[in-house]
Amino acid sequence: MAETRRKDDLRDDHLKRLSEEKIFGANMASEERVENKRHIRRIQQEQMEREIEDSLLKGQQQRAQHEQQMEQEERIAREMQEMKLSELRVEKMKQQIRQNSLELRELEAQLKAGYMNRERAAQIAEKQAAKDEKTARDAEIAQRIAEESHRADEEQQRKLREIRREQTVPIGT
Repeated sequence: MAETRRKDDLRDDHLKRLSEEKIFGANMASEERVENKRHIRRIQQEQMEREIEDSLLKGQQQRAQHEQQMEQEERIAREMQEMKLSELRVEKMKQQIRQNSLELRELEAQLKAGYMNRERAAQIAEKQAAKDEKTARDAEIAQRIAEESHRADEEQQRKLREIRREQTVPIGT
């Protein structure tokens, strides 16, 4: 009986150890799963923080670019406005000088008259060139007509000579 008891005790001890090892293994697996989940959550959290940080940084960069572009556009607009005002001032000054200077007004009138005379001369030259071209064409046509008439006369003379020769040749030779 002592032997059976001892065997029962050994078996109980063995079952107890197996149960403890199983519980320990389950606890270890559970702890490992918990640790894995923590690790995954930490990685996801870090990834999310990086994405948020990247998004914020990108937003800041876009705002900075937009501000820089707006400043550049405003600067260009100011420069263009200044250029227009400067051109307007120069044009007004030129106009005042022209109006106030008798000599400039006279020179301007002479210049306009010169342009008009040059235009008239160009028109006259153009008309004369067209007239000369027509005369040359007419002369060329008259020359061709004369040449054709001369050729026709020569051909007619040749035919007449041929006919006379045929008439002078005795029949029956």
